Amino acid sequence: MPRWSCAALFCVLALSACDAKPTEAAPTPAPANQAATPTTTPTTPPPANSALTTPTPPAVAPEAEQPAPDDDDPTVGMTAGAKTWVESMRRIVPTAMCEQTYFKVCFDLGPGDCERIVSNHFESCLRTHRDKVPSAPNAQNGEEAGRLLGMCTGNDFEVALVAAGKGVKSAECDAERAKVLSATK
Repeated sequence: MPRWSCAALFCVLALSACDAKPTEAAPTPAPANQAATPTTTPTTPPPANSALTTPTPPAVAPEAEQPAPDDDDPTVGMTAGAKTWVESMRRIVPTAMCEQTYFKVCFDLGPGDCERIVSNHFESCLRTHRDKVPSAPNAQNGEEAGRLLGMCTGNDFEVALVAAGKGVKSAECDAERAKVLSATK
């Protein structure tokens, strides 16, 4: 089966994402469990013969109760420019890919399924290739990163859907596949 890629589309998408302006993020308040540093008041231990031997609770909740960092967010640690580029791509890619005739005629999907599936594969590819997202996106490096993420997303989308039995075999699909493949050579 030929590998699907849509490099031309992602060149355009990556360039438009590079033109996006960074937005000012509102300050995020500290989580409730980090709002204040707990303090303890020194106490005098009770006499050895005292009935007051109740242990005092720990000042900080055990680790298991602390919220876990969002390890699943591939933009953690990225520059503001890189995050803006990624957010632009997240908005643009699913619709742009799913509006193509290829996706409409070559896969048996319900309404909204294409965008949801493309979004999931884009996120997976972003986690895999997060080191390729430019810290200061411009036309050249944005195009390169967009092409890489687009090829990964499109390929993973096609492989997963064909494996799930959602691929359509038809002359119309074959013609669309040929158009896509010739555009990427």
